[in-house]
Parts: sequence; C-alpha cells; structure tokens
Amino acid sequence: MHNRKETLYGIIFFAFHLCIEVVSYMLLYLKYGTYVSAFITLIYDFFAFVPQVLIGEIHNKHKTWNIGFIGIIFFAIAVVLIKAENDVIYLLTILFLSFANAILHECGAIAVASVSKKNIFPSALFVSGGTIGIVIGRYFAEANFSINYLFIFIIIMLIILTVTDKTWCRNDVSYINVNIVNVDTGKIVIFLSAFFVLVVRSFMGFVLPLAWKVSFLHTVLLSLFLGIGKALGGYLCDTIGYKKVTFISTILCVPFIVFGNKFMILSLIGIMLFSMTMSITYAMLLSIIKNNPGVAFGITTIGLFVGVLPLLFVSPSDSINVMVIVILSILSYITLIRVIK
Repeated sequence: MHNRKETLYGIIFFAFHLCIEVVSYMLLYLKYGTYVSAFITLIYDFFAFVPQVLIGEIHNKHKTWNIGFIGIIFFAIAVVLIKAENDVIYLLTILFLSFANAILHECGAIAVASVSKKNIFPSALFVSGGTIGIVIGRYFAEANFSINYLFIFIIIMLIILTVTDKTWCRNDVSYINVNIVNVDTGKIVIFLSAFFVLVVRSFMGFVLPLAWKVSFLHTVLLSLFLGIGKALGGYLCDTIGYKKVTFISTILCVPFIVFGNKFMILSLIGIMLFSMTMSITYAMLLSIIKNNPGVAFGITTIGLFVGVLPLLFVSPSDSINVMVIVILSILSYITLIRVIK
C-alpha cells in the first residue's frame, strides 16, 4: 500500500499542479476574456504539451539540474508581458507561458515518480490537481482579479521546487517500477495502444454532450469529477488491479455518458469513470520506458494534444458524438485488455 512519503508528495504536487494551471489559464484568458482564438489555443497546446518529452530527456541526462527554476522565470516573464498591447509581444508571452507549463509539469511528474516505487496513485493525485487549477485560473481572468495574485502561486511553486529537489534532482535517484503489460505483445504495440487511448480520452473530453452545462457551477462540478476520476483511478489500480479498472473506465462509463446529456449526475459519474484511464495509460508507458518517467509522462501529453486537433476543424452534433463515444470506448477496452496482464 501507499506509504506516507508517497502520499505526502502526491498531495504536495497536487497543489503544485493546481498552481501551474491557475497561472497558465488566468494569463491565457486574461487578454480576451472567455474567448481565446483557435490559433492561440493551438500555439499554447502545442508548446505546452509536445516539448515535454524533450524536457524529460534533458532532465534524464542532467538529473541534478532543477529545471523547474527556468519554468518559474518563464512564468514571471509571462506575467510581466501579458498586458502588452502589441500582438507580437502577446504571442511571445504565450510561448513563455507554454514552455513554463511544459517544464513545470515535467518537474512534478519526475518528482512524484522518484518517491513512489510501485504505486501509481501519487502520480494520479498529482495529475488531478490540474483540473481544479484550470477552473480557478479561468475564474480569476473572467472576474478580472489583479494579476499580482499570480505571484502568490508562483512563490508557492518556487518553495515546493526548493524543498523537494534533494529527492528528485540527484544522480542516484530511482523511479517508480511498474510492470502491468504483457511484454510478449511487443513494445511498439503497447506504445500504440496507450497512445490510442490517450488520444481518445482527450478527444472525448471535448465532444461529450452536456446539455446541462449552463453555468460556472456546472463547469466547476465537471472539473471536480474529472479530478476525482484521475485520482480515484490511480488508487483503484493499486488496490484492485489494472484489468478491473480498465473495464470500469471504458465500458461501465458508457451508459452514464450516453444517458447523461440532460442528467447531470449521470454524466458526471461517466466522466469520472472514463478519466480513470489516465493511470492505466501512464503505467503502460512506465512499464516499457524504464527509469525515465519524464519521457513517459511527455508521451501522455503528446497524446492529449493529438486528441484536441480534430476539434479545431470539426464540430459534430450531439447524436454523432454519442455514437462516436460508444465506439471509441469499446475500442479502448479491446485495445487495453489485449496488452494489460
């Protein structure tokens, strides 16, 4: 079971991830309020998600470097530049913001993986903090809070990086060791299986039919259940096993999602269940990418970016969305169950 240090790091980096997204999303939405253009969204998502693999590999080669300090500096620069009227400077601000987000995500993932030797729950707890931070950040922007509040969150992140770096910024560090896949299946098949489900999870998060979502409170509830699902999925994977969680998160979720369009509680349960796949896909990648959680985590974020791309070009109807969700959920189950032992 989980020891105290694992749980403590999960909680600390839950707060760390929350702070990352508060800063990121307040700055992202501050200039234009509720509307952020598809172009800016694409730029932000690409540079926040895709470079994480490279950042993970850089840290793997230079383990004693606390690269998070660079992310903190980039965040501070973005806060200073965000109110510039010049569009070129605004685009530069988005780049600083994106790279800060990417760097600090990697720091959190690596730090948690350095204390958890076999349990995925601390990593799931870390990831779940982001959904809450996104809501807070957007609310701060829409409510026109002073930008100076962001320095509180930046200072919190700086303190966390400073007090924990003796754990994860060291040459003799060891990381979580999970083995949940049938290695005979082949690493390429395992990788593609995990990546497919990552893309599906990202895509489904944006096409879920949610007729009940009409207020800010509903957005908060949606984010809360997403976060609960990610954390709960990690806990259940450690306690009842990955195969059972695979069924719960890809098949049991379907009726709740299908019939939840106008029934909020059903939809929230379905969303919570499907978000449990986060722990499964991350553990699959950790099983084949040994001793490099930064790269494994970076691959998950690339999958999330790819899942967003179709939504920049198409807007299917609710009826089509339901059919797509059912098909993709079943395909996800078939894909996962073939490789998980």
